[in-house]
Amino acid sequence: QAIVTQPHKPATLVRRDPLSVFSSYSSYTHADKAVYYDLIIRCPACLGEGKEPEPASQWFHDKCGGKMQIGDDAQLKCVKCGDSFHIKFASYVCQLHPTHFRPAKAASFVTSISVSGQMSDNIMNIQWMRELLSNMDDDW
Repeated sequence: QAIVTQPHKPATLVRRDPLSVFSSYSSYTHADKAVYYDLIIRCPACLGEGKEPEPASQWFHDKCGGKMQIGDDAQLKCVKCGDSFHIKFASYVCQLHPTHFRPAKAASFVTSISVSGQMSDNIMNIQWMRELLSNMDDDW
């Protein structure tokens, strides 16, 4: 999954390497006080279209192949090149639509991340999710 950051154009994500839901979700980084986790989710574009997506997997930046992370500030960040942008500007490609980058709606993105296994009943993760939701734009 890749992200292309061009002015006023949606970013893109490319999906590779399906992972177990029990993969390393504990890796995170702090940037500007935001907490970032590896972006390991099912395809939110497919969920938004009512399709059954593949299992959760790590998403990668289309531009450089770097691993993508999501912050509670609602930003997606590439750990390789440092590109960062709001989640509403991302589009996704997966095995079900390998040649078409598709955007995701807020509801399908929230569903995708909440069922990914990253969000357990851990108090820290519940607070992280609340912070993420508060930073999502109302117009998305």
